[in-house]
Amino acid sequence: MIVFPGDPRPQVKDINTIEEHGYNQKFLSFASHTGTHIDAPNHILAGGKTLDTYPLEKFYGKAAVVEVKTPTINEDNIVQKIDLIEQVDFVLFRSGWDKFWNKPEYFLGYPYFTDAAASLLTSYNIKGIGIDTISPDEINSLSVHRLLLSADILIIENLTGLSRLPDNTIFDFWAIPLKIKNADGAPVRCWAEI
Repeated sequence: MIVFPGDPRPQVKDINTIEEHGYNQKFLSFASHTGTHIDAPNHILAGGKTLDTYPLEKFYGKAAVVEVKTPTINEDNIVQKIDLIEQVDFVLFRSGWDKFWNKPEYFLGYPYFTDAAASLLTSYNIKGIGIDTISPDEINSLSVHRLLLSADILIIENLTGLSRLPDNTIFDFWAIPLKIKNADGAPVRCWAEI
């Protein structure tokens, strides 16, 4: 699995087998922001909330997809879908960038949010946003993270399969993290029910 440049690669090793020990067990080692994961405010903001402090309800709700065909996710992308955004808990931004998953291109030229777009999102009562790229920020910036997380809007990164979700439709969505004490982020299993 590819990881954010500089992060440790995940490890999965067999430590027990049925043949030798009578049962199977794996050893897992990975950073909290590996693969499809969710960012908590504590990831960027000193003293920010950690994932384990949220009720389970923070991680599921109504969602809609916003199609992105521009190099940056700007205010126009949001304004065009404002009728949907006003009705949902999660906004999932589909750029199609997940086609580059596990390829070097995944980190180069991906669509990211402008600060103005992120700021506009903070004016809506949403629980989180999701994106099919490595980050909502340009590679060497964290300004969008700060804007969203300061407004208690969680960030889900590295989503895949958004092409299977319908346009102009509200559906149920879950992004359930591992429950880790003081977690700044955690892998999530995401799914939608249409």
